[in-house]
Amino acid sequence: MKVKDIIKIGIYKIFLQPINWLLSLLLSNFQKKHSGKILIYSVMPPATTGMASFALKIFNKLKNKFLIINKFNNFFEYLYAIFYEKQFNSNIFDISFDRQLIKKFTVDKKIFVIGNSSHHDETFRKAVLSKGETDRYLYLGENLLITPALNYLKAWKKDAMEKVILKYYNKKLNVTFDEDINIFWVKNKISGLKIIKELTGINKFIVFNENAKELFNNEFSQEELNEIEIITIKPPVEDLTNIIPIRELSYHSRDYKLVGSFGLPQAQKSTDDIIEAVNLLNNKGIKIKLLLAGYDINTYLNTLEINKENIIVYEKPSSAKFLSLMKAVDTAIQLRPNNQGETSGCISELLGMRQKIITTKGFVTNGLEKFCINVEPYISPQRLADVIIETLNSKDNSYNYDTLREYSFSNAAYQIKEQL
Repeated sequence: MKVKDIIKIGIYKIFLQPINWLLSLLLSNFQKKHSGKILIYSVMPPATTGMASFALKIFNKLKNKFLIINKFNNFFEYLYAIFYEKQFNSNIFDISFDRQLIKKFTVDKKIFVIGNSSHHDETFRKAVLSKGETDRYLYLGENLLITPALNYLKAWKKDAMEKVILKYYNKKLNVTFDEDINIFWVKNKISGLKIIKELTGINKFIVFNENAKELFNNEFSQEELNEIEIITIKPPVEDLTNIIPIRELSYHSRDYKLVGSFGLPQAQKSTDDIIEAVNLLNNKGIKIKLLLAGYDINTYLNTLEINKENIIVYEKPSSAKFLSLMKAVDTAIQLRPNNQGETSGCISELLGMRQKIITTKGFVTNGLEKFCINVEPYISPQRLADVIIETLNSKDNSYNYDTLREYSFSNAAYQIKEQL
């Protein structure tokens, strides 16, 4: 461990952890002391992952049932989560207080919210430490979960990675890092679910995408599948029709059409093909811009040798600004040619705004696909350009959005409570 890391840990334990602990103690007094509490270990805002706000919006709907636990780096992060989006989220506690929560309340179950990034390392560590306990569940943001597993095993080097693959999958593979590592996992039908199940001993899973259940077949034998329980929850869609478009990009302040792609740009989301499609349209004399809003956009763009003059970048916008940017576009494009059973918080928000959405066939499930324009996986930039024009020229959405009422965050919370 590096010296600076040791110093950071020391500062956290001596100065920051006691403050967070005391705040957690204060918040615990807002909890009714009825039995049957469910502990939720999950990353929380302001963490730079959509899963943080998505989980909070579910589990703050039943504040006296779900107790959310997260490791906050400082007091200000903790306050940000407690008052996220001007709500008083009294059921969030710092991880330093989790033992006191268990002593103070009757806890029936634990849910560990896991995604494929280092944001979830602490949650995953807690899941591993809970091995042997009963009534535990893994809430999966997606099925590709190799990152927290390899981070925990410290197995990102070639030899260590190949040993992990051999141990858990009985496959002798040559890891070369010549390609995107996520493409390597997908190509070899490895998602990390088997590793996570073995390390945690958890065989109960909560998913928000029907395709996620099918992807378990790639990881487990039929005998293993018989021991696994998969609970599918309808993905929440919040009513965001009152969001106001950001002023500088509003329809009346520009002389071009605006398409948008949101979140973390990457090859897995075909961001380069979206850029190329927009460039092709401009080459034909059609004035159109691509709005990219999310995280690490400039870092990603620097890896591309492509014309970037038609791109508008908003790097790491606030939550409110992010929604205003979504509302400003004429259509949104959220592609996933390799579906890993994930849900898209961005698509849920765009649906809540009644925006036109171009997405990959099979990515959006659970009845929400009918509200999207679904294209084939690995659609070419030329064909995508045609679809963009067709979508922009189509009439306003005529879908019956009344059915979206059953996809609320409150319903998701009640579904989870009732099905565990």
